[in-house]
Amino acid sequence: MALLLSVFGSGVAGLRHYVKRDERRLSVLHREKLLAAIALVRQINSIDELDAMQREAGDFLRETLEGYDDGAIEASDLAAYGLVLEQFHNAVIDRRTAMGAGAGNMPRIRSAKA
Repeated sequence: MALLLSVFGSGVAGLRHYVKRDERRLSVLHREKLLAAIALVRQINSIDELDAMQREAGDFLRETLEGYDDGAIEASDLAAYGLVLEQFHNAVIDRRTAMGAGAGNMPRIRSAKA
């Protein structure tokens, strides 16, 4: 009986892992897009474009946190995502400053320490 329960539990865990794989892939894709966006931010000459990129980053963050809440994304992956998001945010602030717009009333993103 114990062996049967163990096999069943392993099967359920495997199925859950299979179902959640798309959320993990999406999180990795968002992280890669943010990494690419860091270089793009340095070339932008419009506050509106910076704002649009920040909105998109916020959408990525929301989806990534949903994946974490669902158990599809592990804490270590979330920490890596947080590091990239922080670097993106710093690049935006640097670009705003270089454009003479300053950081203004932009809130600082604080990453949770794992």
